[in-house]
Amino acid sequence: MQNISHQSKFHYDEYFFPFHQLTTLAIYTEHPVTYITIQEFFTILTKGQNLQDLRVRCIGVQLQFPDPHSGETKNLTDISHHRLQTLYIAVVNDGYLIDPLLQQANFPSLKNFGIGSSTGSRAWSHAAISYFLDRTSQGIQEIRIVTPGIEWPEVSQYFLYTPNATQVFVAAHGLTNDEFWQATDYLPRLEHLELEGDFYISPRAFTEFITQRCERYPRHDDTEVALLRSLSMRCWGETSMFVDADILVMLQQYREKGTDINIVIETDYRYISSATLLSYME
Repeated sequence: MQNISHQSKFHYDEYFFPFHQLTTLAIYTEHPVTYITIQEFFTILTKGQNLQDLRVRCIGVQLQFPDPHSGETKNLTDISHHRLQTLYIAVVNDGYLIDPLLQQANFPSLKNFGIGSSTGSRAWSHAAISYFLDRTSQGIQEIRIVTPGIEWPEVSQYFLYTPNATQVFVAAHGLTNDEFWQATDYLPRLEHLELEGDFYISPRAFTEFITQRCERYPRHDDTEVALLRSLSMRCWGETSMFVDADILVMLQQYREKGTDINIVIETDYRYISSATLLSYME
C-alpha cells in the first residue's frame, strides 16, 4: 500500500491504515462537522515516516488547531520528518491556527510547499511561516500561497527564504511595482509564475519585468537568472490596466518564442471559493 486519497467524513479514531507503509496521503472533505486536530496531524507525521507527499486539503472543515500559546500546544514535541517532499495545507479558520505546525515540525527534504486559507484572514502568523521557510528554504522548488486575507508586501518577504524556487503560485491582495520587481530580485531561478489578485502595476513595470525574465539580461550582481517559461495572471478587483495594445504585441512575440503567457482580467471582486482553493492544492 503506497497511496491513499481519502474523501468525505474523516474521523481519526476510525483510521486503521498502516501509515508506515504509505508514501502518499491526501485528506480532503467538504463536511463542515469534520475536522483534524493538530495532535492527529502530528500523529500522522510520526507514524507515517515513509510519507513523501502529504496533502491536507480540509475544505469546509472546522479545523481545531489549538492556540499556539495554550498548554495543550506546549505539550506537543518537535517532530522531524526526513522523507516528506510535498506538503500542502488548506484551512478555513480565522486566526493563526496552524502556527504550532509551522513552528514545531521540520521537513529537511521538503521541495513543494503550499499553504492556503479561503477565509477573510490568513491561518498563520508572519513570524511562524518565516521561521518554517527559513529552516527549509534551500530545498524548496515550488511554493504556493493562497489566501485573500494577505497582502503582497508580506508575501514578497517569504521569497527571501526560497531563493531556489522555480515554481511560484500566489493568490493575494495588492500587487504593486515594488513587489513585482522583488520576484526577480528574490527568485533568480523562477521559471513558472502564477498570480491571482488585484494588481496595481504600471505598463512600464510589466514590460520591463517581461523583457528581463523572458530574455537573457545581465544583472548588476552577475547572478544567473533563469528564463521565464510560463506566466499566468488572473486579475480581479480594482486592477489597473497594465496591458495595452503595444504590450499585447510584445506578449504575442514571446508566445511565439515559446513562453506560455496568459492574462485574464475579471472586473467583479470575489473571494477565493472553497472549490477554487481545493484545486490550487492539487
